[in-house]
Amino acid sequence: MRLEKVEPEKLGYFLNATQWIDWLDKRDTTLDTLVQDLKSPVSPGRVLEPNEIDRTALPATEAPVEGWPAEFIAFENERVAADAAAHSYFRIAQESPDRSLVLPTGRAATQLFRGMLRVAGDYAPRPFGDARLVSDTETFGVHERHYTSRTRHVVETLIEPLNEKGLGPSESQLNLLTGQITDDDPILRTQRVLRLWPPAVHAVSVSPAGEVLGYEVGSYSDPEEIVSDGCRIVELSEQGRKYIDPNQPSRSVITVGLGTALESPGLMVLGFDRSKARIIHQMAHYPETAGIPATLLRRHDHAVTVGTRAVAEAADIKNARVPASAEEGCEWILHRFSQ
Repeated sequence: MRLEKVEPEKLGYFLNATQWIDWLDKRDTTLDTLVQDLKSPVSPGRVLEPNEIDRTALPATEAPVEGWPAEFIAFENERVAADAAAHSYFRIAQESPDRSLVLPTGRAATQLFRGMLRVAGDYAPRPFGDARLVSDTETFGVHERHYTSRTRHVVETLIEPLNEKGLGPSESQLNLLTGQITDDDPILRTQRVLRLWPPAVHAVSVSPAGEVLGYEVGSYSDPEEIVSDGCRIVELSEQGRKYIDPNQPSRSVITVGLGTALESPGLMVLGFDRSKARIIHQMAHYPETAGIPATLLRRHDHAVTVGTRAVAEAADIKNARVPASAEEGCEWILHRFSQ
């Protein structure tokens, strides 16, 4: 149990949320969690897997939260899941000429972008319509052509291939984050874009430990400090920098902010990879804590987790919807966003 806000230095990656709980945040909840952890039948030195948790033994405050995730859309495989998310983006783009679309830049982003390339032809000649495009994080202090630039990844993996197909967005639509401060301050510029063209949809990628949008596990103690964040610069620890990119020259990330994601009418949590099952389980079944920023996404009432049946089973998600196709899954996602 962590009693003070201390940094474990080189052990930070290993002493993550699976091995400590914070007394700093919600003390009553922490006591309930501690009691349950001590009662759980687990051998020393072995991490309890989600499918090993006895749901009937949980106290009432730890029971699955009705309505979150608002929907878990479980597809047969990652490819179909990515296609459904891609269809959702393009459908929303067609109907949102005065809004922006926030693109993820985490590990799941590549799968989403490949899905977009596969289905973009269905929305020719302009899959993104007139909507603006914003990326959700960028390495701070590097040029967009630097090899650690997240914006470079978006451009090379999505925008340039779409341009080659004649389906790319116009230059005026691209408002991807930049990590360089020039006469055009990137934070002020992005804040202005998000103000003039409020986001219509945002797909977020969470780390297996619970980082999201550059917010690290164990770095925050009060949810109210970050849930209203707009575009800002987030400082990283050494371990956080290594998680994002071990070769990253900067210890800072520019992010659109957690508040921006929570205010977007359409929020998709990308759960393509089975390594995300544990954090999705925690997000769905346990109280929010600032110590694990991904759990704060629970505050979005209409969020949809887009994943696979394998992830849903490993995360102990009950009543996951199992669409027959990517198109059917897209219809369910859009219906939820419109409620």
